Amino acid sequence: MKTQSLAFLFVVINFYSCEKPQEKTQLPSIETSSAVVDNKRVECISKVLDEGTSSLTDQGICWSISPQPTLEDHVMVNEVNSESPATGFINKIPVHDLKPNTTYYIKAFATNIQGTGFGNQLTFKTDSCDTTPNRIEFSNSSLDFPNVSLSQDSSGQYVFEGSSVDDIFTLTMRFAEIPETGIYTTVNAWEDDTLGPAECSLECFPGGGEILFNEGNTIEVIKEGNSYSASFCRAQAYSLFFADGNLTLE
Repeated sequence: MKTQSLAFLFVVINFYSCEKPQEKTQLPSIETSSAVVDNKRVECISKVLDEGTSSLTDQGICWSISPQPTLEDHVMVNEVNSESPATGFINKIPVHDLKPNTTYYIKAFATNIQGTGFGNQLTFKTDSCDTTPNRIEFSNSSLDFPNVSLSQDSSGQYVFEGSSVDDIFTLTMRFAEIPETGIYTTVNAWEDDTLGPAECSLECFPGGGEILFNEGNTIEVIKEGNSYSASFCRAQAYSLFFADGNLTLE
């Protein structure tokens, strides 16, 4: 009887010891190494520490003005390749896509078939947009417009314009109605010559050339009595130029 019991115990132990262990699933592990901002871009460096239990399908960064950003916020995705876990990724966010004088929260992420793993959270703050009156500033040059006027043209639009002493350089903003304090959005008004109540056009003529700014930029107008100030930050033109500018009429 004792011999049979020992034989049965041996069979039971041997049976369980031969069971295939369950595979452990693991999300990728990633590090958000740094996030540095200058006047053109935010450069974020991240590194995949461990792919997890399956190959990566996505890797990138996410950012928000609220803490703990997720994939539901702003996202930039990198191309994933076989060398990705051993190399650092560098993502560059153009500052014209960000609000001035604002704190942002940023994280790296990596995804495999098990899900998404997030790195540590870092923060960065964009510079304020302190525009000089009657000047437009590009990344490496600037133009001044000491002569400023506000007039109504033959089409009924209100033209807020600054010009250089010799009238070679001009900066022009057009409004459908006389501008009041508020935010105006730039449109491609040169295409159909129409402007809505909260819209304007923005163009610059730097010495015989012409820079037409894209739609979607914003201009902030402040009116105090008969004085006007109109400013824009990081306005984009041709997807190549970015500028800060102001026209002030006392």
